[in-house]
Amino acid sequence: MGVRVSQTGQGLAHEVASGVRMLCYPIVVSLGLLASPSAFASLAPSELKPEKPSLHLRQEPRPCDQIYVSDHRLLDATRETLEESLCSAALWLDSVTGQRGSVLAARRSRGRLELSQYTSQFAGSETRLRLRVRVELPVLKKRLSAFVGLDNETSFIQGRSESFALRSEFPSLSSDDDWLAGLGYSFPGSRVFKSDFRVGVKRLTDTKVFLQNRFRYLAYSDASNVLTLRETLFWTNEEGFGSTTGADLMHVLSSRMLLRWDSIGTVSETSQGLAWRSAVLLYQELSSDRAVAYESFIRGETAHVVPIREYGVRALLRQPWFGKRLYAEYITGYSWPRIDPAASRTGSFGIGLSLELPFGPDQH
Repeated sequence: MGVRVSQTGQGLAHEVASGVRMLCYPIVVSLGLLASPSAFASLAPSELKPEKPSLHLRQEPRPCDQIYVSDHRLLDATRETLEESLCSAALWLDSVTGQRGSVLAARRSRGRLELSQYTSQFAGSETRLRLRVRVELPVLKKRLSAFVGLDNETSFIQGRSESFALRSEFPSLSSDDDWLAGLGYSFPGSRVFKSDFRVGVKRLTDTKVFLQNRFRYLAYSDASNVLTLRETLFWTNEEGFGSTTGADLMHVLSSRMLLRWDSIGTVSETSQGLAWRSAVLLYQELSSDRAVAYESFIRGETAHVVPIREYGVRALLRQPWFGKRLYAEYITGYSWPRIDPAASRTGSFGIGLSLELPFGPDQH
């Protein structure tokens, strides 16, 4: 039975991969514009400053051409390449059923590209590149979508993808980045209950398949409080079945301050007990474009030889650059991580910077 399931999974993996590779390859070239520091170094100082706006028009416009005023060459060139490549791929994928693809839906495709650098006394220095892309496929009443990501494959599949702040320190929670792609379907729902199903592949070579069903339930809400419960059921032909349960409680303190408690736990056929984390965060709006978050967190794995893996505090400042084209996150914190049970737990200071480029409609 196990062999039959594995063979079926392999076949499904190749079918899904053939349909989503089109989303991956066209945008890989544009990643180098932000991923390589030399892209910045090669520009003269005048090229990094706003210039006189110029309107870029092609002689023969195509359905996915992006036409807007450009005053930041590097950012706008990167964004334009990402948006046009993603739109073209979405238009092709939407037309594989034989019907003409929807240009309006393809132009609504959006995503985020993130380049981050973090240095800590415990883990050293590390540079990471992350990408998230989502496109609509109107073939099934606008409920079918496709996704592509360069992310931590285990965290993505298990429904525990972490923010830059949380994943920065502990190396075992931020390794194994790889390409993931697939199709998703959103079931009919409401403001209170939502559910969606995903089937996808991880790694474009030696492809493996995964299934994921996510549930979100708005358990309680009033003028000052919101309680949300989350559940993610997943399966891969490598690790088998598992589930992730989460709870998120938010309390409004004032018009500019929000207190949040978030906890999550994962069990699977390959995990050592319950892999969990819990955090308390205080968000403070500094202005319409800038905000700071203060965080206290703890995480671990119940059956591990070191059940409490890390705890600490952090502060994160988020602000836009270049007319909200690019967002920067500055983070600093102090934590007490531990992996080896024979070694004593020692403190570790960390500092980092993340640059996030959103692209797609309403992201300009």
